[in-house]
Amino acid sequence: MRNCRKILLPLLFLLCAGCVTETESPAHSSLPIAKGGIPAAEIIVPETPSAPVLTAARELQKWVKAISGAELGIYHAPTTAKNTKIYLGKEFAEGYAVDIAATKGTDGVAVRAAGRNLYIFGALDRGVLNGVYELLHRNTDLIFARPDEDSAAVYSRMPDLSFGETDFRVVPSWKERSFSLVNVHFDPWTHEWSMRNFANYRGMFFNKYHILSSLSSFFSSSVTYEYGTLLANGKYFGRHPEFYGWKEGRRHPYKHYGTQICYTNREGTEAVVKETLAALKRDMTPEITEVHFGFGDTWDLCLCPECLKPIRCEDGTLLKPGDDAFRSMQYYCYLNRIADAVAKARPGLKISTLAYLYAAVPPKVKLHPNLTVIFCPYVKNDKVPVTEPVNKVWEKRSREWADAGKNIGIYEYYGDSSDFPRPIADTAMKDMRFWNSLGIDTFLSLETYPDVRRRKPEDDKLAGAWDVSAVEYWCIGRLMWDSSQDAEKLRKEYFRRAYREAAPAVEGFYAILRKAWYSDAFPSYWNDISYNSASYYILKKGNEKAMRDALCIAERTVVHPVSAKLVKNLRNRFEHLVKVAGNIPDTLTLNVPCSADASKAYEDFDSPFWDKGGVIDGLRPYGKAMEKLPGNKDAKIVLLHDRLNLYVKWSQRLPMSAEQGMLQLPELACEPGRKYPRDQIWKNGANTRMTLEFFLAPPDRSRYFQLACNNHGALYDAEGYNAKFDCGFTAKVRKTSDAFEAVFKVPLNDLGINLNIGNRISGMFCGPFGSWNGGQVHQMSGFQNLYLEMQ
Repeated sequence: MRNCRKILLPLLFLLCAGCVTETESPAHSSLPIAKGGIPAAEIIVPETPSAPVLTAARELQKWVKAISGAELGIYHAPTTAKNTKIYLGKEFAEGYAVDIAATKGTDGVAVRAAGRNLYIFGALDRGVLNGVYELLHRNTDLIFARPDEDSAAVYSRMPDLSFGETDFRVVPSWKERSFSLVNVHFDPWTHEWSMRNFANYRGMFFNKYHILSSLSSFFSSSVTYEYGTLLANGKYFGRHPEFYGWKEGRRHPYKHYGTQICYTNREGTEAVVKETLAALKRDMTPEITEVHFGFGDTWDLCLCPECLKPIRCEDGTLLKPGDDAFRSMQYYCYLNRIADAVAKARPGLKISTLAYLYAAVPPKVKLHPNLTVIFCPYVKNDKVPVTEPVNKVWEKRSREWADAGKNIGIYEYYGDSSDFPRPIADTAMKDMRFWNSLGIDTFLSLETYPDVRRRKPEDDKLAGAWDVSAVEYWCIGRLMWDSSQDAEKLRKEYFRRAYREAAPAVEGFYAILRKAWYSDAFPSYWNDISYNSASYYILKKGNEKAMRDALCIAERTVVHPVSAKLVKNLRNRFEHLVKVAGNIPDTLTLNVPCSADASKAYEDFDSPFWDKGGVIDGLRPYGKAMEKLPGNKDAKIVLLHDRLNLYVKWSQRLPMSAEQGMLQLPELACEPGRKYPRDQIWKNGANTRMTLEFFLAPPDRSRYFQLACNNHGALYDAEGYNAKFDCGFTAKVRKTSDAFEAVFKVPLNDLGINLNIGNRISGMFCGPFGSWNGGQVHQMSGFQNLYLEMQ
């Protein structure tokens, strides 16, 4: 029934590819919304509005009142008042078929003005909610700066409010956009912020905890199952151990970070299908449109004879276990069988998985048509786009995935390590445009910390990230909505809206950091340690005073109360970072002697030539560098070079076992001196605590290399995380009564180290119980200095 009565809306749990943007010049003057704090407009919704439309009405009403003081009425039909009529929903857009068609299949939006009427609509009702936020953004200075309740929105009071930009259409660059929360998977405030900044998917990790809320009304929803969890150990392992992974001569129960299930056992696959269908029957709600399948966060795969059998591809070629695509092919063949069964049982249900770790390699098999593959370019150098040579493997795989199917998405790690203010939006912008140019636009997720405040500064990594990196999160959110926007212009807009009077000073603070960041070839990865980054980019580059001075100016000039809170949080986090970074021990320098006889040392563990080498006598506990603890003496590392090769002798004393005396290392049938995949170096019977690995970076520190040898003599090398790299290094091991030793021969030229150009390199040595000066694996900011003497 249509009438002019005001709707008595029930209280909801309201939250506190290239993009096509078309804007037309309005053929009318600005539409009045409020005059002197009195309503000059009203909102009209359909008789039975959907949750997104109802929320859009409430959000428009809420923020217009906050800005102007005027509370607009919400009605099912227009009143007789001579005011601006704001119609929400496609039900009122009968004359705008072109716009409806343009937004089909997306949550894009069109906003059109006709006389004193304003229409906000899209093919999907979620687009109406986006339209309200876009309309407010274009016509006010409102910004949703961060999720924190006290700092959620910054805006100016405008008792006389009008909307002038009211003719535009936006088709989003990415169909599904997500801030995927890690550490705390469900945080209503952060989800609310993401909704107001155009996210429409809540993340595949959310449903692990089966939390149901009205968030389902505004976000695409999936339910997530892990294969090994479906094959519950208690139910199946005793009766069907063959369903599980084979390693070290036996089958192992499933663990998320342990051995995975067997992908080639057909009866095990049928059991997974059976359990999936039963779980869907139990868990499905009308809001769930997708089932997401995941595997454990590990390379520890089944090594049974069937899983190591070569795979015949559709084109007749034979994939062998050492092939880069072998495990990926095995996985997607397995998933295709499950997807086919699910599609038959539930025809309309979408299916997705992460192309992660071994599954990141595009397989040589046609993907199931219902399957969306979410590609994870992990691990890459985030300082430069995926198209740069250092990230070439990820560019290649991006192109291959674009050719593999139409339903390809991206899962990115830009939000990690954001408790240090990495200026990452510039890279994100270039990457998004590249992927859009390939036709990849189905899904984009940004791994993100929730804005959850913790008591101690050292434990406050989550909200601490928002204290310093909210600007980057906001920019990336806008870029997911419209990848054609410019990151630097967005950043300036954030400063202007969020910090107001203090914007120039805050912008100066970040400009100092950004210059230090981009003027240095030092790479950045998803797992950078914030304190090491602060030490490197702020303290060691002499930026501490200038950055603090900028914040002092911001504190003196800020006026807006919410902006003042943002400045205070930024200052507090900055001071914490530099305080802790100041306690990190100075970088060590080891002189590595040059000897023409160094090659003779490599031939004999007990050669007297090792006595001439530079010595690392003991390693610090991992992550304990800042505590300045003494290193243990369980390891001794000696280094020599002859200008062509670096020679390393590593003696690692074995720990004691209370029950057995000296720890006995497990045996493994492997060929000493042969290179193996990473899962076999650290996991395949080699006792993960008995691998010696070290990292080397050339003088320009633009990249780094990993070399490893386990106690059985199995070898591994990589450029960063790219295991296809081969530097031609060799190593051999021997065991003594209380230790095992390894000697390495590393060709320097293969690592880009030319002593005639530069002989100051950097590195990190990581043993079973500690590292050189307490550094971490793959963390270049913790690398120490190696001076290769020329005489």
